[in-house]
Amino acid sequence: AHVCMAVPAVSLGDKDYYAMNLLNNIMGGSMSSRLFQKIREEHGLTYSIYSYTTAFEDSGLFTVSASMNPNQAEKVFELIAEEIREVKAQLFPEKLIEVTKEQMISNYIIGTESTLNRMNSAGASLMLRGRVQEPEEVIQKIEAVTAEDVLEAARMVLDFEKLSYSAVGNLKGHDFGALVKKAFV
Repeated sequence: AHVCMAVPAVSLGDKDYYAMNLLNNIMGGSMSSRLFQKIREEHGLTYSIYSYTTAFEDSGLFTVSASMNPNQAEKVFELIAEEIREVKAQLFPEKLIEVTKEQMISNYIIGTESTLNRMNSAGASLMLRGRVQEPEEVIQKIEAVTAEDVLEAARMVLDFEKLSYSAVGNLKGHDFGALVKKAFV
């Protein structure tokens, strides 16, 4: 089964945009992320699990995507909900915030080395922001994010009452709606 769970998130120009991206990187943005390490590596419950953000001019989404044996869905949902509760409960350690910012900046800089990436980024920025953001501006905004900013973004966005989900695959005999409601209360 492939499942996506999403909540409304910040728009492209929102003051919490970079904090939300930092949160995403820590939660599920890589193989060292909390969701990947806990649910896939420690518990062996998913084939893949990750999170991502989508930001538009006037809205956005924070999404967790996972693929699993349908029989494992209940435990997977419980662990995702547990991670979200923990993230909303306390500040991330400052060292984790700094390492994550370094990763984001490194990935951004590497991305700017491609002419195609730079053109796409400049075009999207021009269309959505009305101007092209300079790399130095992006780096400054990432560097300015604090642990408090990330916690604020998590508490604002990760709201179980606004959660939507979709599931595809062999779902016969599995009530994913009931499992989601049970885990995300």
